[in-house]
Amino acid sequence: MATDGRADVDHHVSGLYVNMLMDSLAARLSPETIADVLRLAGETRTVDELNDRSSWSSYGEFRRLLEEASAALASAPEPDPGSMPPDLLTTEIASAIQSLGTPAGVFAASSGSNPLVPIMRYETAEIDRTTWEIRESFIEGFEPYPEYCQFVAGQFRMIPLFFGLEPAEVTEPSCQCRGDAACVFRVSWEEVDEVTASMDYLEARAQNLEARLEQLQGMITDLASNERYEDVLQGIVGSTIEAVVAGGAVLALEPRAAFPGKVYSQGLTATEAAEIAEALLSGGVDHRPMLSAPVTSSRRNYGVLAIGEHGGLFPSQAQATLDTHARLAAATLDAADALEEARHQATTAETLLGLSTSLAEIVSLEEMATKVVRAVPDVVDCDRAALLLDHGDGQGPRPKGFQLMASFGYSEDVAALILGRRFNAEEVGMLAPFGLLERTYEEMDTDTAVSVSAPITVAGTTIGFIVASVISEPERLRINSRLADRLKGLAAQASIAINNARLVDQIR
Repeated sequence: MATDGRADVDHHVSGLYVNMLMDSLAARLSPETIADVLRLAGETRTVDELNDRSSWSSYGEFRRLLEEASAALASAPEPDPGSMPPDLLTTEIASAIQSLGTPAGVFAASSGSNPLVPIMRYETAEIDRTTWEIRESFIEGFEPYPEYCQFVAGQFRMIPLFFGLEPAEVTEPSCQCRGDAACVFRVSWEEVDEVTASMDYLEARAQNLEARLEQLQGMITDLASNERYEDVLQGIVGSTIEAVVAGGAVLALEPRAAFPGKVYSQGLTATEAAEIAEALLSGGVDHRPMLSAPVTSSRRNYGVLAIGEHGGLFPSQAQATLDTHARLAAATLDAADALEEARHQATTAETLLGLSTSLAEIVSLEEMATKVVRAVPDVVDCDRAALLLDHGDGQGPRPKGFQLMASFGYSEDVAALILGRRFNAEEVGMLAPFGLLERTYEEMDTDTAVSVSAPITVAGTTIGFIVASVISEPERLRINSRLADRLKGLAAQASIAINNARLVDQIR
């Protein structure tokens, strides 16, 4: 399971905010001064780690960093008021902002909570067409501080830049740091000639769309060429966080043939990801107000892709993007299943051919049984295999029960426990789909979790069973057509070999 690299850190401030702060420092301070800022803030992370947008910082870490950064920037040259970090225009947050059409659209979509700073609460109100008020406050237990207000004001000032406009004018008539109930920011911007504005806006928009197209092309290339589908799925989770500007995301997959259930996540602790995945796969998310999309293709339903419980920055824009990433995940899983099926079929064919060739030379039942059970784990995903026979000779009355002829994967103690026993058909298992038998072991005498058996028949009579077992992850032996075909293929090979061996015994 992939999660936030520092699983024990409090998720108070998203790495995107830290990344924007580090960009500001890089634009105005020397590397040596930045190193001093990090040292004074008590930072142990490297610059690269601080620029990781998928990471998290605690309230204390971000406050110390922001306080030391503000002190260093106070004596630095003033920035160009109409500039922003050049790579910010090609981030997913730029795409999300631009999709809202105008600065007013951004503020209208921003009330409630911010997934990038879940310890803050926001309310927005329109004053007039180009003026909005944003009322924000720290939740109980977190003290306001002036450096954060300055940082937020700088963010508000940049919003019109995403639309080809001049920076906004930002004032703060009320502030928690001055004893007010909340910080109130008044943000105003100037409208300009529509032609001029649209040209600047379209240029920025084109840059952003080009970057997003390159990202999607890269993801599709990975999907088509990368045999490590786990890397592709983890990349989709990371891209989802950026695309919907969320604090975290999780991809929860149901178990399926040859693949156990799995959880991919980013921006979440292992515990958070596991809890969310369990809720998603059980059909609900309890009280969590999260967005989700089914990971479904024409072949099957694989699971659910969701953003973390703090949601996305602009929920109204997030669902379509989430659906697109879920379809990419489904295509990746289709490809992974097809590749795994092709590999398994090739291995199965090779194993069965080798088994058939070797059985043609066998003259004893014991040697035949040993060859068969050793082939079972190559054909079926299991930990153990056994072959039970009735020890009849095809003539006269058949003895009652089935005895162990050969086993593979069992400890010596367990093998000795079952070696001298006779099993009736009911003990082998209960009838299951596709003509197989299944047994779940509740007792601990063999430490087996579940077994699936295929009957060995000669002339319509069951003379034994091939048994495949697992000691963990019972879903690996989930009965389906593929498992049935492979176990029955082994049973057919064994049936021919047993019949031939018994005929040789009769001739002798």
